[in-house]
Amino acid sequence: MRVLSRILLIREDIARPASRKIFEAGVRELISHENPSYFNQAVMELGALICTPTSPSCLLCPVREHCQAFHEGVQNELPVKTKKKKQKNVQLAAGIFSDGKGRILIRKRPGTGLLANLWEFPTVELSLDFQRQRDQLAEHFEENYGLIPKLGDSIGEIGHVFSHLVWNIQVFSGQFTGEIIETPQLKLVTEKEIQEFAFPVPYQKMLKQYLEYKKAD
Repeated sequence: MRVLSRILLIREDIARPASRKIFEAGVRELISHENPSYFNQAVMELGALICTPTSPSCLLCPVREHCQAFHEGVQNELPVKTKKKKQKNVQLAAGIFSDGKGRILIRKRPGTGLLANLWEFPTVELSLDFQRQRDQLAEHFEENYGLIPKLGDSIGEIGHVFSHLVWNIQVFSGQFTGEIIETPQLKLVTEKEIQEFAFPVPYQKMLKQYLEYKKAD
């Protein structure tokens, strides 16, 4: 169940009898009806050698491209073995900022934790005060990069559900002038180059939203 929960991104508690029906339905979609024993053996070996309970070796996994949990960055959270916790709602503001050359600023997430080592756009968790979302994002940008950005109105909103929290992200488009020094964790990339970087699903949605906004503008 561990391997299948990650490949198919099944968040149901594996201890619940009702969850077994979900796994069985998933197996029926994947299993080879000609050689079912080969499938079972492969899943067991994958679970024993690669898709281990803790610290799975995703970079060595032969089915990584098909693993939904890996692409969501939640492989360490699955399978769910306890009752589902109440999800926390998190309000965020994110900005797709471009410089005078049209290059977009992206940054790499930390090497541990949620969505580890994936790329994102500058993002700030919003406080509950009365400061506007746009102002909080602009302040975050200035504090981190030493430049005052020019931000327009929101271009949309993105929602994304994890097992333990829900992101509600207000997306802005912005520009900045001045120099930002690139590092291994901070890059300025063109719209073509950005396709070479691994972004989690909510940020992929943001980029698509941004490109559609630019095209319509």
